[in-house]
Amino acid sequence: MSSERIPIPGYPEYTIDRSGSVKLNGEDKPARISTEGWFCINLKNPTTGKYDPKRIKDLVAKVYLPNDDPLKKYLGFKDRDRKNHHLDNLIWMTEKEKAAHNAKPPDTSDTRSCRTCQEILPITNFPLDHADPETGEGNRRHSCQKCISASKPPPTPAQQEKRRRKWLKDTYNLTLEEYNEMLHAQGRKCATCSVDISGKMCAHVDHCHATNKVRGLLCPNCNKALGMVGDSIDILQALALYLQTHGAVPGAVKMPSVSPRVNPPKKGGEHGNTGKERSAATRAEISATKRKDGSKKFEEAFKSKLEWWVSDPTGDKQKVWRHSISRKYRDGNLPPSCISVLEMTRGWTYSKGTPHTTDSRVQNVMANDDIAS
Repeated sequence: MSSERIPIPGYPEYTIDRSGSVKLNGEDKPARISTEGWFCINLKNPTTGKYDPKRIKDLVAKVYLPNDDPLKKYLGFKDRDRKNHHLDNLIWMTEKEKAAHNAKPPDTSDTRSCRTCQEILPITNFPLDHADPETGEGNRRHSCQKCISASKPPPTPAQQEKRRRKWLKDTYNLTLEEYNEMLHAQGRKCATCSVDISGKMCAHVDHCHATNKVRGLLCPNCNKALGMVGDSIDILQALALYLQTHGAVPGAVKMPSVSPRVNPPKKGGEHGNTGKERSAATRAEISATKRKDGSKKFEEAFKSKLEWWVSDPTGDKQKVWRHSISRKYRDGNLPPSCISVLEMTRGWTYSKGTPHTTDSRVQNVMANDDIAS
């Protein structure tokens, strides 16, 4: 520790050295840790007589490292450790430089723990969030695709109608009323083969790909046939002549069946889009089954996570997991089997803080270490 001590501007009774040690009339002033994790100290203002809270890093920079551009530069740490406020660890950076310096390295692990179901899954099960359209790179979500899909409720009839209106307008410049009038004018049948197209999502809008003009409503088979020949009249006439030459029997070839697109019912009850409501007993049974399955999956993932924590109890990710388990324990959401395992785990103690604040016991240890240094 350097012996050079300089009075703090505005507080002549206090002196500070390069390591951030503050003294008042030759006696050390103990520092405290704020809720944001900064080392702070209260300095008595000689003018007002009140105590002004100051961060140690700001005092060190004010005495030894003045800012040459206060409007654009911010004070940062070279090793990104807020507890190391030594002069050699401080640096002035612009907002862009600070963001690049404090950015966390990309997660290159092959697996990740789902925040919702607590399962450890391959990284490919987590979708990209705001991926770059050019490079395809981006940060992956913390919940797996299965949990994200399960959290979305099925669309209501009003939402389905809104989506269909938007799709017709954006794709064919056609309103839903114009679509229904066209379907009624065709007798709710295909414009070419007269197959019933009144089923849900069976009528295909046929349009010219050159002019985007809507020509009519066709069944899926006729619409595909036009697309396969590229709307060529010559090819269609040649096909008709070919069939006449070889004496083809109409109706001998079985056409693919056309049926409405109806999603299969969910296990344990009716599908949400059928309009039928599950009974209270059925809903309660499904909820109990889901809770039981979720609890079983959580206990299986908990054992592997606990072994992972035992291997490195001081790791950052392990600390976040310990805080989450402690929060579940305080809220009464931790299974009794997990509690009994934790009680037999050597070195385990429930945390009192959250992942975003420092544990109170760790604060006391760090403050004592700082005073001793």
